[in-house]
Formats: sequence, C-alpha cells, structure tokens
Amino acid sequence: MKSGQSLRLFELFLGCLIVSIFFSFLSVKIWGERLLEEGSFRQELTFQKEMTVSEFSKINRLPDPLVRKVFGLNVKEDFRKKLEDFNLPQNEISRLVNNELFLQVKKENSLVKLFRWTIRKLLRNFGLVTHDIQRSGHTGMIGLWLHEWLFPFKSVINLAWDPEIHKEQAYELRFCKNRNIDYYKFGWKGGGPKDWSEVDHVMEIIDNCKKPVWVHCGGGKDRTGGLLALWKRRKGYPIELIFRDFETYGIPAFPWVQKLLREDIGLLPQIRGVSAFATIETDRMGHIILARSFSNPPPLSLGGK
Repeated sequence: MKSGQSLRLFELFLGCLIVSIFFSFLSVKIWGERLLEEGSFRQELTFQKEMTVSEFSKINRLPDPLVRKVFGLNVKEDFRKKLEDFNLPQNEISRLVNNELFLQVKKENSLVKLFRWTIRKLLRNFGLVTHDIQRSGHTGMIGLWLHEWLFPFKSVINLAWDPEIHKEQAYELRFCKNRNIDYYKFGWKGGGPKDWSEVDHVMEIIDNCKKPVWVHCGGGKDRTGGLLALWKRRKGYPIELIFRDFETYGIPAFPWVQKLLREDIGLLPQIRGVSAFATIETDRMGHIILARSFSNPPPLSLGGK
C-alpha cells in the first residue's frame, strides 16, 4: 500500500516537473528575446518623416514607459503627436533613449535578472548584442537544437573552429547545412587571431551576412567577447556599456582588451588603466583581474603604477 502511494507521488512529482520545464522553455520562447533586448543599446534608431511617437516606439521596439519619459508624455493620447512637434534632433533623441535604457537596466527587478541569468546558463553565456546579433559559447548537440528553437538564426560565425579536438563542431556544421544556415569558421586562439586583419574581415561578415547571426567560440568570453567589444566600439557604443558586457559575460583575454583600449585612447598602461568610463587592473603577469565600469566616470587618466 505504501509503495503504491509512493509511486503515485513520484509520478505526480515527475509530471509536475515535466510541465514546469515545458512552460519554462515556452516562456523563454515567447518573452526571452524581448527581455534580453529590452536594455540593449540602440546603435541606430529608425526615423521617418512625420512619424508619430507611437510608430517610433513600435518600429524601434521600445517600451511605452521609456518613450513617455524620453518625450515627457503624460497621457496615452500624446502618442499621436509627431516627432517633429518636439523639435529634437535625431542624435539627441538617440542619446536620450540610450540613457534611459541604461538606467532601466540598472533598476531592473530580481525576477528579470534571474530570467537573464537562466538563459545565459542554459545556452552557455548566451546574450543578444542587437536584435539580429546573438552571442554565446559552444552549446553542444542538445544545446544547439534548443538554441535554434528558442532563438532561430540564419548565419553562424564560429571563432573556435577545431573539429579535430571538438568533434561536435562537425555535427554543428552539418546541422547548419541541412537547414540552409550560412556557416563561417575561423580557428582563432583565446588570445586572438594570428593575423589581426581577420578581425576586420569578420566584422564585415557580421554587418553583411544573413540575419539573425550567431557568433560563438568555446566559452563565449575571449574570442566572442573581444571581437564584439571591438565591433561595438567601432559602431560608437559607449565604452561603459562594453565594460558592462565584460562584467556579464566575462573579461576577454588580455590581447583583446589591450587592442580595445589602444583603439579607444591610444595607450594601455602597464599596471592600471582608466578609460573614459571604466578601469582595468592587471596582476604582475599582465593578466586582467578587474574591469569595472563607472556610473559617473572619473577624469581620463593615462598612466601611473
């Protein structure tokens, strides 16, 4: 009798577990992309002549509360106003939108943070760079199926191609070919490519390939993190947001950060460096031990031990 009750309890528990897992994946499928993109920097916003605030909000996938705050709107009817009525230049609107996005991410609730953390762990350091650019580490066979179902992609850029060591990469290539997904492969080491001109080539692929594109390496930190940090900086992203990525996904290997800072300020101090919005500290061997961004950036400093 007791064994029968225990079996029924186990079946009930197993059933509840399966249902909860199913609804968890379904919620990621429905809301995951929206939540991951919500706080992402908008490098380009779409503007059209005589566009209403409501149209601007929908086309650029911006939440209504954010748009209301940016334009100082109080009632919903104000969304019918035209952008030209506010007499704001496009670059000023972009600046206001991105400032508000940054502040909202800092204030996001614990549930949203948990949701983002879960997706990152589920798909090995996964995140959205933009609506059309995904990033992560290598997910393995099961993770690949799950990734493609949750966040479909039309192109893949593998920065850690080495099928002799990682046998599952050959499966990933077949998986993509069978689905007409473009596949680009580069055998970079964690510290970067042998020929740094390849970085420019890959950036061209990111800009011109079929979208969405998934960029990945082994762990999603060094090659992927370094490449996308350089891509973002060249696109005009604030250095503070790039260092926030380092805090989220991990700090890339030293050569990547060195190249980023050289492009940004022309010099990387030997022990401690301060860029316009962030600081880097290294140990005696030159390995990075801390990258921290500032809400209120200090004055630019170029040196010192």
